[in-house]
Amino acid sequence: MSERSTLSASIGWGLFCSASWTWCIGMFLPFVMLERYGWPGFWIFFVPNVVGCAGFGLLQSTERVRALRERLLPLCGWFSLVTITYQAFFAGWMLPPVGGFAVVLAGLLCARLLREQAWLWISAVVAIATACAVAAHLRGGALPPLDASGSLPTGDVIALAPAVALGFIACPFLDLTFHRARLRSGSRVSFAVFGVAFALTLLGIALWWSDALRGPVRDGALLALWSVQLTFTIGAHAREGSAPTVDGLSRPASLTAHSAGWAALSGLALGWAVRLAPEGIPNAGDWTYLTLLGFYGLVFPFALLLRGRIPAVVLAAFIMVAAPFYAQAFIGGRTGFLWGPIVALAVLWMATRDKYGTKGLPAT
Repeated sequence: MSERSTLSASIGWGLFCSASWTWCIGMFLPFVMLERYGWPGFWIFFVPNVVGCAGFGLLQSTERVRALRERLLPLCGWFSLVTITYQAFFAGWMLPPVGGFAVVLAGLLCARLLREQAWLWISAVVAIATACAVAAHLRGGALPPLDASGSLPTGDVIALAPAVALGFIACPFLDLTFHRARLRSGSRVSFAVFGVAFALTLLGIALWWSDALRGPVRDGALLALWSVQLTFTIGAHAREGSAPTVDGLSRPASLTAHSAGWAALSGLALGWAVRLAPEGIPNAGDWTYLTLLGFYGLVFPFALLLRGRIPAVVLAAFIMVAAPFYAQAFIGGRTGFLWGPIVALAVLWMATRDKYGTKGLPAT
């Protein structure tokens, strides 16, 4: 492969990762953090997100990724199914019903019909579409104030930092689209491109924040950006259940074309349900959004770090006990509740370290 084609592949796979990782977390959680904690909240979200996702590909060799994939395959399958459900929920919640259905259907069709090279070209189209959406929004001349303040004490966001960082550092290990990009590109450069492109995307999304509205300006440009990115993410993860794998590696048994379709339809139905929630159930969408977010801050990171170290039933019980603490922090805004489960996780992880490799995952 020539140097020029290698560079093109690295850029292509970098943009692919940026599009596949621009979830409804990156497209909406910044507004939640800005509303609660102002710009310090945004940076607590931004820094570990960019560093964690780009760092995965920059630090892991292809051999290490291959070994990780095979060892973590069942958990990776569930990670993709929950991710598909989450994106479809957001589409059903935030987009008009016809638009939400179209996004889910388009994502599933792309997963079945598009070949790998087409995904790289579409990644570039998504990057251009995102830039155009940001430019269209900026034509209105409204920029978010740099002194935006939150509704909660800014200092409370410090207690969120360990849990947020844990989620964004751990979850890339379970992302099958990252595995594919790292193995196909064969170069760490692709994840450097990814880090830059993704950072610019998050900064662009933050420009929709309105201090007056205490939320995003939901103009046509933002709805278009949400639609494009959600379609890509749903399709990229659904494709991992049917597309040929790299070097003939196994696919998760739980992730098939049918299970991906059911996950997408279930998420869409949940999104429509919260749109139709009676007035007596305020903030149903926000609560559901933050509850699903708990999979990435609590369930998957804890499962990744403790799988095999303690019995599965004990791990499940530990996560269930920790869940109310996370709910108090992320839904109720009482961030101090996070210290208990985070410290307990650290103690358990350290107590079982003698059985495992220095990287914190089961040794090969």
